[in-house]
Amino acid sequence: MKKISTLLLIVTCISLTSITNVFAQTQLNNETPISISIETQVIEGITMIPLRKTLETFGFEFTWHEATKRVDLSKGTLWTSISIDENAYFRQKMAPWALSSAPVILNGHTWVPVEFLSEITSLGVEVENETLKVSQTEPTFHQGFVKDITSDDQGNISFSIVVNMKDEDYTQRIIIHASAKTTIFQVDIKEGDAIKVISPNFSTLSLPPKTPGYIIY
Repeated sequence: MKKISTLLLIVTCISLTSITNVFAQTQLNNETPISISIETQVIEGITMIPLRKTLETFGFEFTWHEATKRVDLSKGTLWTSISIDENAYFRQKMAPWALSSAPVILNGHTWVPVEFLSEITSLGVEVENETLKVSQTEPTFHQGFVKDITSDDQGNISFSIVVNMKDEDYTQRIIIHASAKTTIFQVDIKEGDAIKVISPNFSTLSLPPKTPGYIIY
């Protein structure tokens, strides 16, 4: 397990430093889908995205409150507000929860962890060839404890997510496949850790089901 843990740490470092662009797709006013590339930044080991530059493409509106260092953003009935250096995110009137990092200001722009896209704005994500694609496809979340980690010398990792570490029922788990080229690792993967995974809205029909992990945090 010590050998596997070392490999996982190396894969994590590679994935966080190599992903440099965000590829965003959306369709506005029934027009042709828009494709843009957006710079990302790894800040203290966490992959972050520029908030306004990313979400304005999808029709979000922003209000900056200088006195409180707060940003309000909205689109239709969706509304949320974030405060710089406070790791507390919410939608509508839901109780706030933490993500991989608090919002920060860098070079005059507000940056948030990449999972903000799916967690708060419900945008779908996909990682392909170290590029993050963002779309209006509904994301899928898997949450639980890490179990049965395996890896190979190509940097591919598989593990199960279970609700109960003592439960050996394979029908009550899902297998996540991840790699440096197809996954953003916001945390190191360790046996027994509680994690959350953003995946596509499909999985295999096998038991247990299997699916790619695009963002792990």
